[in-house]
Amino acid sequence: TGAGQPVLGTVVAGAAQAAARYAPRNVVVRQGPDTGEVIVSWSMPIRPDVVATVIFEGPDVARARGVVNYGTSPDAAPQATLRGLPSGQRVCLSVAHLVSIDTVVTNAVGRPGCALAR
Repeated sequence: TGAGQPVLGTVVAGAAQAAARYAPRNVVVRQGPDTGEVIVSWSMPIRPDVVATVIFEGPDVARARGVVNYGTSPDAAPQATLRGLPSGQRVCLSVAHLVSIDTVVTNAVGRPGCALAR
């Protein structure tokens, strides 16, 4: 690599450490009060490094269903209500934090959670 260029192994190791440190914790998916609704909640992420949380349908990060942007308020509620889901069907969602550290942006994915949409 040239001067000032990051070494690939260092970048990969940094991303793995970030994923372990910033992965969403205490993710809960529960029925919402209305038909076709679920509520997703999680523990407040490390701020200001975590700039947003993305909620994905299924166990992987292929189909985004919602985004929570934390802005500048440290009191942002770490939950989201998803509507328009198939009523009476089990819905599994994954939560990923978008992490910005120095000049590197990465994501950290938590374990999926499931609930029956009302």
